[in-house]
Amino acid sequence: MNKIIFWFFNTISVIISCNQFYAQAEYKVTFYNCSNDGFSMIHDGINSGVMTIYENDSRKKIEYKKDKWGIGEYHFSTNNSKVRIEIENIFKQKIDTILILNKKNKNYKICEDKFKEYELKTSVEESIKNKNKWTLSFSSIGCFHQEKESIELTHKKGKVFAIHKVNEKKKNKIKLTQTKIKSLIVFEKKLKLMNRPDGGCTTSDYYTIKSEIENYEITDSSCLWSGFHYLKKNLGLG
Repeated sequence: MNKIIFWFFNTISVIISCNQFYAQAEYKVTFYNCSNDGFSMIHDGINSGVMTIYENDSRKKIEYKKDKWGIGEYHFSTNNSKVRIEIENIFKQKIDTILILNKKNKNYKICEDKFKEYELKTSVEESIKNKNKWTLSFSSIGCFHQEKESIELTHKKGKVFAIHKVNEKKKNKIKLTQTKIKSLIVFEKKLKLMNRPDGGCTTSDYYTIKSEIENYEITDSSCLWSGFHYLKKNLGLG
């Protein structure tokens, strides 16, 4: 009788194990620079050295492999309905993304430029608060291009204006809304995290901030972030 019971539970255990094995599905996750709606020039999607995939909300890791031909594409298998993916974003912040998996959808996309807000008193915020002048000078130098632009904030009758210049010549002037001011604040927070003079790219972007609060320079040679381009877009400066 004991042998029969042992055989029965052993068989059930094998069946469950086999079902779990065959229930596993393979998924693909692709990392994009979502602001740019594409891939970074020299990046393979993320810093895979600090990428970890966990089962559900546990600390149990899931193995993954990088696609040989696909830039920023990784494959993993699991029988769980949810995984947590921890990566280092382009701002060198660790971020978590929860994926709710569906076997009918095997492909998922994660933004490698997803930004985690952090506390920082920015010079642009303080300058606007104190009605002081604030200037951002930008230049980009590469093998086949050279650009030079600036954005200067001025104040008049309680309103804030942004003057955009290209090669020292005024291009346009706009009044800043609270939404656009928020874009400037977030931009400066991101800028502080992008100081990479030896980023390995042939293009270098140079940022110079001048204000009553502080003056500093940032060099970004990573080819991971087009900060000035998206700032102009968010401000409506073209």
